[in-house]
Amino acid sequence: MRMGARVLVVDDDPWILRMVTASLEKRSYVVDTAKEGRQALVRAEAHPPDVIISDLMMPVMDGWTFVRELRQNPRLSRVPIIFLTALGQDEARIGQLGELGIGPDDYLPKPFRFEDLQRRVSRALARSEPSSRGAIPETQPAPPVPAASSPPAPAVAPPPYPYPYPAAQGAYGYPPSYPYPYPSPTAYAYPPRPEPNRPPSPPSRPPKRATALNGRLEQLQLSSLLVMMEMERKAGVLTLKGTTHGRIFLRGGQVICAKLDDRPELSGRECVYEMLRWDQGTFSFNAMEVDMEDTVNSTTTHLLMEGARLIDESNREVEGPDA
Repeated sequence: MRMGARVLVVDDDPWILRMVTASLEKRSYVVDTAKEGRQALVRAEAHPPDVIISDLMMPVMDGWTFVRELRQNPRLSRVPIIFLTALGQDEARIGQLGELGIGPDDYLPKPFRFEDLQRRVSRALARSEPSSRGAIPETQPAPPVPAASSPPAPAVAPPPYPYPYPAAQGAYGYPPSYPYPYPSPTAYAYPPRPEPNRPPSPPSRPPKRATALNGRLEQLQLSSLLVMMEMERKAGVLTLKGTTHGRIFLRGGQVICAKLDDRPELSGRECVYEMLRWDQGTFSFNAMEVDMEDTVNSTTTHLLMEGARLIDESNREVEGPDA
């Protein structure tokens, strides 16, 4: 992984933008974002990226048009691109990837794991070395070596040092009684010096208990919280207070159970989907060992993507077909 590499993420889904950005910034990448292809072209020309991650289906300018425009710019024509694809929608056009110089390792089907995306970015950076931004030629002519007016004098080796030391007693001026080989340093160790009379140290204070993570959902939404928990592999209980009280139980960064106080009939997944809708309220996280059965059986990434899809469908139903 090249530290500080610049990655441009292009997607019209704010959930995916937020999750991918948090995942890459955790690996010390510099991340730029754009919501569609035309905006991405402006960002790429202003700050040429080392890698581009792009969705295919976007408004204004889709991923296909964006890449074709990008390839016509000499400064950006060699930037590696990783496509995020919903294979059910894009399968008919996947064959066109070869026309754009995109291989099978350069697209990732949704839903995906952050580890897979990070591996694809690392491989793309390795293939693009040296950087596509002003690449330096691989071979540089060696500077001419000035001809010497006279051949250099041969180096004179120093006389060999007598090693190992002769075992004969009295050699090199040592008295015959000097032990050989040399004794260990501990043989001449001095006894410890007594400590001066000092007043007793005050009793140490007990360490302060770490404050639990807490804040407001207006500042940090549940989707971002769960992404951070997954990356840090946290274990504990995330408590939310919005329209009602909810709790999400995590182990190893993954959601294993969720409950809503006033909706006991909902499953763990349904509780998470409901809480993802909350944009107001408070949250708090307490780290602890969670010893309970996993009733969700899903990755955090899949939960967030499925929750985003359900929210989007719900909003479309409210707005109506003509919206």
